[in-house]
Parts: sequence; C-alpha cells; structure tokens
Amino acid sequence: MSRLVALLTLSLALAAPAGASTPAPSAPTQRLNWQIQPGRSLALIALDSSEASLIERFGAFNVQPAQIKLDAGEPYPASVLFPRDANKRIALVWRDSVKRSGVAVAVVRGERSFWTLPGGLGLGSTVAELEKRNGRPLLLTGLGPARTGQVLGWNNGALASSLARVSLLLGDYDYALLSAPARQQVLVGPYLSSLRAVQLLNPAVVEFRVQFADPGLP
Repeated sequence: MSRLVALLTLSLALAAPAGASTPAPSAPTQRLNWQIQPGRSLALIALDSSEASLIERFGAFNVQPAQIKLDAGEPYPASVLFPRDANKRIALVWRDSVKRSGVAVAVVRGERSFWTLPGGLGLGSTVAELEKRNGRPLLLTGLGPARTGQVLGWNNGALASSLARVSLLLGDYDYALLSAPARQQVLVGPYLSSLRAVQLLNPAVVEFRVQFADPGLP
C-alpha cells in the first residue's frame, strides 16, 4: 500500500506543468506622485513647518541647512529635504529667516523627481508637452549655449491659473542643432515657443520653483 502511494505521488509530481512552482514576477515599482498645489499645499509637508520640525520628523540625516539663490541678489536661508535622494530632494526657502520656519518657496531641481505640479507636470516635461497642455504657445526667454531658459508666461492659456505661482527653468537641449540665424532668434527674448528654433531644441524642465509666500532674507 505504501508503495502504491509513493508511485501516485511521483506520477502527480511528474504531471505537474513545468514552472508551476516558479513564483510570478513582481509588478514594476510604481513611481510616487508627491503633488504640489501652488499657493495651497505641499505633499508631506505642512506650510507652517520649520527646519526643527522637519529634523524631528525625518531625522537630521535627511535635512540639510542651505542657502538658495532665487535671483541675482543675496541667497535665502533654506533647508534641503532628502538631500541624498534625487527622486525625493526638495529645497525649502523659509519665510522667517531667523526661526527658519514657514515655507515661502519650494525648489525642485534635476532630471527626475517624485514631486510634481498639477497635471503631473514637473522635471522632464518638455516645451512641446507644456504647449500642448496650455493650448497656446508659451512665452520664453534665455535659451542659448550652456544657458538655462525660462518660461515667462502662458499667453492666456490653460496653465495660466494652475501654474500662476510657478517658475519653470528649461535646459536639456542640444544647441548645436540650430543654424547661426536660428541661434540669434533665441538669444534675445522674449519669444514664443512656436518659434521653429524652439521646436527643434524642445527643451525640458530642469528646475521648478513654487511660491507660497515672500521669502525672508537673513
């Protein structure tokens, strides 16, 4: 009897389809979407946060004091949250420079990020994509060799209200694609994104800044 059971067990094992015991491949990792609502909210972070409260919540390892230049003037007191992770990194410029509290401006830089703007726009979004979402050409300036361009305005398009408090800086383009006359067209702005030279370059967002309040100088 025991021999019969053994034979049945062996035959069932041989009859099992090959790979039946192989675990199914894991699903691809989903990218996080930490959305910023300009002028209203910042995912994960309360707008009345301070550097001290961020350290208490995320640990000193994940909060780095910094100075951030937003214009040609003096740098502003800031803190960089998650400085060692390109996907999570964000700089927060403080409204109160003494207490280092109250988020005034959020700055996201790089090639990719979990931080996004309304509609999923953000780092890597191209001018062609922005123009399509806007429904009208954008107003641009500053494209050139080793230079960062900027979106100056939305030309009364669909993004004019949702991104009203957002500054987009543009890069990641090959300036060598342009002829000498075309280069002259983009060196002096402002100009529309419908310009042929801009369409050839199709620059992408390499930095965005979202303003919630006026930053405080030290």
